[in-house]
Amino acid sequence: MLLFTLGFQILGFGNIKELYELDLDFQPTYAKWLQKPFEGFYLLEGYLFRMGKLCIPQGSLRKLLVKESHEGGLMSHFGVDKTLSLLKSKFYWPHLRIDVQRHCSKCITFLQVKSKVMPHGLYLPLVFPNKVRERIVQNYSNTHLHELTYGRIISTTKNIALEICNNMKLENQIKKNKESEIKELGNFCA
Repeated sequence: MLLFTLGFQILGFGNIKELYELDLDFQPTYAKWLQKPFEGFYLLEGYLFRMGKLCIPQGSLRKLLVKESHEGGLMSHFGVDKTLSLLKSKFYWPHLRIDVQRHCSKCITFLQVKSKVMPHGLYLPLVFPNKVRERIVQNYSNTHLHELTYGRIISTTKNIALEICNNMKLENQIKKNKESEIKELGNFCA
């Protein structure tokens, strides 16, 4: 069924049979197999198989299969491992992993979505305080600032400051701070 479907959808799929004799990867294997069948390889209707997987000779068909397995249809730009497992389930050729890695490293969509270098900076988790009344500041330049404070809030506009209060009511804390500082920062009590 797989060969039948691919035969109609991919132009030149029927020419694979002739390419085995000229292919640098499969020519020695194909010549040996014609003399005497050996382990893992067999011919079916002129197609060379290795352990139930269709052998794909060098050429544009390999690139097409890698591209379709990575980004075609509903594939959604999988990573190297998932694309490789999809291809390995049906096809075989030497250096399959290298071809998949090369394709993924050049796929702009994959690189943008799965980027390790994020244009917006690192997404850092919030840090939880270890001590009572420890203030934790998350600033947007990707650093955490830890500082012990004693009822004091430093007003900033680009940072978020959380002050952990121990058994203090919000009204008492607001009275201690200037009105302008309260407008700029949120004071949260645990």
